[in-house]
Amino acid sequence: MRSVLALIFTLAFVLPCRSQSLSTNRWNTLLLWSNQTLSASLMYMPEASLADEDYMFVEFDNHTEKTLDVAQAWLGLPGTRTDQQTQKSVFMSDMTGGVIYIGKLPPGKTKAVQHDVFECGMANLGLPPKQGFHVELVAKADVRLADGTVFSTKDDSAKFSFDWRYPNPTEMESMKSQFKKLLAHPDNQFASGYLLDALVQVQEVGDSATLDELLSALKSRSWVDGKDAIMKIIGRRFPNDPGVIAYLVDQLSRDDGDAFFSFPREVWQNPVFVEPLVKRYEKNGSDSMELLQLRTAWITNSQIVARLSTALLEQHPVLNRNVAGLSGTNLCEWGSAVSEAGIIGDTNFLNWLTPALDDKRIVPDCTSKYDSQPRLPWTPRVCDCALGAMLMILDGDSWSAFKKAGIQGWRTKEEDYAAHDKVIANLKERLKLKI
Repeated sequence: MRSVLALIFTLAFVLPCRSQSLSTNRWNTLLLWSNQTLSASLMYMPEASLADEDYMFVEFDNHTEKTLDVAQAWLGLPGTRTDQQTQKSVFMSDMTGGVIYIGKLPPGKTKAVQHDVFECGMANLGLPPKQGFHVELVAKADVRLADGTVFSTKDDSAKFSFDWRYPNPTEMESMKSQFKKLLAHPDNQFASGYLLDALVQVQEVGDSATLDELLSALKSRSWVDGKDAIMKIIGRRFPNDPGVIAYLVDQLSRDDGDAFFSFPREVWQNPVFVEPLVKRYEKNGSDSMELLQLRTAWITNSQIVARLSTALLEQHPVLNRNVAGLSGTNLCEWGSAVSEAGIIGDTNFLNWLTPALDDKRIVPDCTSKYDSQPRLPWTPRVCDCALGAMLMILDGDSWSAFKKAGIQGWRTKEEDYAAHDKVIANLKERLKLKI
């Protein structure tokens, strides 16, 4: 989720920050380009760890006597990382990348102030093995001025490498301190979120916070500045804590609360979430896939099934109509709602689903108005939708009947239809036996 939003927020206005004492032996310098107007250098530590937040940055040098108007400065860092012990290499399409500067660039040297680009790189590199990684990258950068002038790196000439090592004990203590500081000061910035993502990969750091500190941070942060990282720690350390469960239940009870699937996986099977999920579904038809995750906890409870069934029919009155008379958007909605009927599992639904097993019409593509490309690998028929829902109701899944019929895997659309027709015929025989 945050990675999608980062493409938007990195385009936000960035204020220039004058560099201070950058010419030290701490960093190596890689010249990206140089001309009479503007030069750019990538500064990087030849050896760094998760404790080094300033392991890499870009420095611009405006050689003119006037302020330049930078429409956008971009940096990408594709390359490979190699495990120093096993010598196994992993290609990274980009260790990190994004907008690193927008705005006025005064004469002289200026450190590019990026919201999250290099912090994202730290999170992507993560905690290396004890022997560390050797990282080889190619810097691809450009600056576009407001007047249309473009300066950029040439081909793959800007190559460099550095070692990403395991933090030493002193750095571990520094990382713990930084972790506590980040927890206590939410700022709704992607950079903070990526830093938290990086730090929590070190169990010793994640374990340094108390439950009270984690819960306080969880309540005050957004998904931008690291709520997901805090969720991971809580899931690993405190999945059954009453305070944690109370917080999560409260989230499900609020209209603006977090989604169930954003919770730590370790808590997903807790039956305490059934009632708030049912209420959420009754209120606004929230994602039925949340209910599917806990299906075994409520499917034998006839009262809950009845409540969900009532809510489904209220939210999708098209299900109360004879499918044979539906077409267009109504048939499209019917096809989507029928899958929810299967999840809810009310056996009373079998009565109005059975006639649909003979309907060979193609269900219209519900995604066409949102996306020019179809989302499904094949186009289901009305009977196929009905079959899937009925198998969910009868068997608790929609695939075991295919397996019993000796059908595995998907082939051409025609073969898929034939496979469904075979299972439909078998289902009709099953229904006769029940009568």
